[in-house]
Amino acid sequence: MQSTELRRALDTHIGRLARRKLAPVDVAVIDSGIDASHPDLAGHVHQAFRVQSDTTGTRLVSARMGVNQDAFGHGTAVASIIRRVAPNARLIDVRIVSADEVFTSDALIAGLTATVEQRWKVANISLAASRAVARHLMPLCEQAHFQGQVLVAAQRNLAIEDDGYPAAFSSVFGVTAKDIRATYEYFFEDGAAIEWQAAGEKIPVAASGGGYTLKAGTSFAAPAIAGICALVLGAFPRLTPFEIRTVLKAHARAATPSRPHRGSRTHAHRGKLHHFEIRRHGS
Repeated sequence: MQSTELRRALDTHIGRLARRKLAPVDVAVIDSGIDASHPDLAGHVHQAFRVQSDTTGTRLVSARMGVNQDAFGHGTAVASIIRRVAPNARLIDVRIVSADEVFTSDALIAGLTATVEQRWKVANISLAASRAVARHLMPLCEQAHFQGQVLVAAQRNLAIEDDGYPAAFSSVFGVTAKDIRATYEYFFEDGAAIEWQAAGEKIPVAASGGGYTLKAGTSFAAPAIAGICALVLGAFPRLTPFEIRTVLKAHARAATPSRPHRGSRTHAHRGKLHHFEIRRHGS
């Protein structure tokens, strides 16, 4: 039997939610950091963290608020998409990437562990790790799902051996990119390992350090879905991740089989995750 809140959500036009006064929803951006001084993001980053590694391990520690802690612009771009889609999103900056554009699998695990422990309602993970790392990520993703958190992750831009993790987990909203112009338009591909398709071509985003640029790739499609989830939760906070999936599916357009999209690529290799900007726009 459907809950009253679920029935109301199914009858609500998602795009119109952005014009309503909604409850704030915490959205963790597990990425390269956020430029919290950018005009589009200033005042909207509620907490900031960075990974710290030493002889005792890798953990998340508090970072300075209101400053630019983005290593190379990826996280700022992602955060600006989330805010554009969901004005009620309260951003949590979880920087797991170093200034030399490298992050370890330990950093990713530390960022996801903190997200689960803090119970931030939505998390966006615009990167993809290999199957070797997946066994460490799976229990964290399942724990998040069962305690009511929504995890959204980008498919690997260039399929090597798999779609990338955590996007390939059933407990995660896996997202690929499609050439879409409307802000709240997205597609659902029934039966696909990566079910969701969102705008991922020539996406205008905030640039670290100020100004704007264009980006492409699955990294910039995932935050559109994360933003939509934050919108829905802002209006209907008691929905479970399964119910949110039901709502998004009901409002989605039916997708044709997806194809890999090139753009910003991240993959795991010998225990480390390297970020590659395959194609740059507007810079």
